[in-house]
Amino acid sequence: MQRRHFKGTVFSLFLGSLPMATRKILSPDYESPFEVIVERFARAFIKQGRVMDLLYSAGLKSHSLRFPSWIPDWTVLSNGTLYQSSARGVSCSASRRSEPKASYNDEKKVLEIEGHHVDQVKSISHYMNVPDYLESYLEEVDQMLEGMPNASDLRWRIPIADASLPEIVSSTAIDLRTSYRALRDSFATSSKQTILEQIRKLSVVSTEAQPRDEINQPQATLSRAQNYLNALQTNLRGWRFLETRNGSFGIAPNHVQVGDQMSIFSGGGVPFLLRNEDPGLLGYRLIGECYIDGIMKGDAYRESEVKIISLY
Repeated sequence: MQRRHFKGTVFSLFLGSLPMATRKILSPDYESPFEVIVERFARAFIKQGRVMDLLYSAGLKSHSLRFPSWIPDWTVLSNGTLYQSSARGVSCSASRRSEPKASYNDEKKVLEIEGHHVDQVKSISHYMNVPDYLESYLEEVDQMLEGMPNASDLRWRIPIADASLPEIVSSTAIDLRTSYRALRDSFATSSKQTILEQIRKLSVVSTEAQPRDEINQPQATLSRAQNYLNALQTNLRGWRFLETRNGSFGIAPNHVQVGDQMSIFSGGGVPFLLRNEDPGLLGYRLIGECYIDGIMKGDAYRESEVKIISLY
């Protein structure tokens, strides 16, 4: 009975997100395995031209092998997507104004979508951007950017996908570059344990002003860093820094590996990471979205190079 109720809840959520014409085609199914039901709904999204709604939330960043890589695991709570960061000033027009073209190949059991490869991952940071490793992560970013003429600009822009605003703006109302500098100053003047304790405290009161007599100097400095922390610790939490074979830099979810392909799908707002895990299969597993500095406005998209890419 509990499993039937769970499936009923999922049906209600899925049907509510689909147009009325599609709802009439999809009737509740309480007998099929849950994975089969989810795939049916995903294929309905494709028929409605909403394939990108699937891909932005799909990939290894959201689930294991329970579903095909192009289908999100809607049973797992998500931190959000990179594409949603467009509301915070992140450029999300990687394929310019092209329209998505995709279909499900029932014989091969793959999603076929138009797009093309643009680059490959050359190296990735050892550390993620989570609080426990944040100082080491930012130092590693410095090292990977060493020698770049615009390194001072890239080291704070790329880790937050060049956002102009955090998801939650703190009461300090400081721009992200200044907020980044305050964060680096905090690491230089305070112990790691002190900073971690302050991060946890500020995460609770980040949008509220504290009484002036309750704030000491380390707290004041870290308070100015709150906007940058908010930009890092929402939908980009746990991401790694990377360099591409073409010499670009960016960030990607924790599961990224050296050699992963960076591809842009027609109609896609952001690049995606793909991995060919089996040379015998003419297709890729979707790893997830990625931010690559310099190609988010369509600079790398070439209509003449578009081909069919299979995702399984």
